[in-house]
Amino acid sequence: MKILVNMAPLKHGGGQNVGLNFLIGLEAYKSNHLFVFVVARDSLIHKKLAKSGSYSFFVAPRNPLIRTCWELTYLSWMLLFLHVDIIYSYFGFSVVLSNKPQVTGSADSNIYFPEIDFWCDYSPLQKIKRKFIDCYRILILRLAAAVVFENQSLLKRGGTLYGLKNVAYIKPSVAELDDERADDIKNYPVVNEDTFTVLLLCGWQLNKNIMLVPAIASELKKRGYSISFVMTAPLDNSTYQKRFNHLVSKYDVSDCVFVVGTVRKSQLSFLYSNIDCVLLLSKLESFSNNIIESWFYKRPLLVADEEWSHSLCQDAAIYVDRDSVGDIAEKIALLSSNPTQYGSIVNAGVKLLSTYPTVVERTALEISYLEKVFDKK
Repeated sequence: MKILVNMAPLKHGGGQNVGLNFLIGLEAYKSNHLFVFVVARDSLIHKKLAKSGSYSFFVAPRNPLIRTCWELTYLSWMLLFLHVDIIYSYFGFSVVLSNKPQVTGSADSNIYFPEIDFWCDYSPLQKIKRKFIDCYRILILRLAAAVVFENQSLLKRGGTLYGLKNVAYIKPSVAELDDERADDIKNYPVVNEDTFTVLLLCGWQLNKNIMLVPAIASELKKRGYSISFVMTAPLDNSTYQKRFNHLVSKYDVSDCVFVVGTVRKSQLSFLYSNIDCVLLLSKLESFSNNIIESWFYKRPLLVADEEWSHSLCQDAAIYVDRDSVGDIAEKIALLSSNPTQYGSIVNAGVKLLSTYPTVVERTALEISYLEKVFDKK
């Protein structure tokens, strides 16, 4: 079987790491199938494939609109000569003129929770744009031959809301990093040894309630706790960064709230070794690498008390009211001063992580499902 794997949407962050994990797993799995890749220009996936020379690949434009035009024209034309049997699009859809079955990964959690106003924090114009994209994503779900989920709650809702029948639940994996190759974060803040450090591994996504961090830090300072917050949002001088900086100044917490910029995969072990817990306040998630990484690096997770999080985390997290500064501060304070609870949450995470596949096992599950879809076409 010849498989076209489209990873063009995976340009940064957790999605890119998922794509890299697939490549790592594929190298070890030694599949008999032939693989051709589509990658975003200058992404880490692009660089890894170029360096290894193991697979053929096409380089797609990074801009989504230009990429769609490129897929409709150039990639559609190339498919006439490639003779692929199936297309596997990671978290998206290949807009190509082809009758080949296409399997897509779905991680856009908001389209499965229409009762939640996911875009409420955005301007009217941005809302229209986002909702138009959501309509497109629902359309491609219905066009796909099959859909892969990383969250059972989303899988069930996909059947109820959109009538999706050909679906698979495949748990994510985490790639173990070689600590000897781990890179330092040059601008990482220096804090006292007795400071309890909270990590938010995210960009400027408003649905993660990042703008609440300065108020949480202020509340903990008032209570006399030695605390610091580290965020990995980009140092891009964007509107959102300026808004965040204003809140840091307003609450006078510049001494304990630090934005270190985006981090590379090779910096993750350094990052996790220098923090005490992970905070994830998302309104919705399909799955977040923060979750599985917190278990892997043995750091307790504080997560929003929502349907999606209970489906994933079970007893391996502390649940907080994502909109309550007081509740979040209280849970962080208790965790920082209670070694027994700290150890209990860590152990629960390690136990739950043991039920997840290795990188190679997940890659094998994905390929097996592609075979199943192809055999049924």
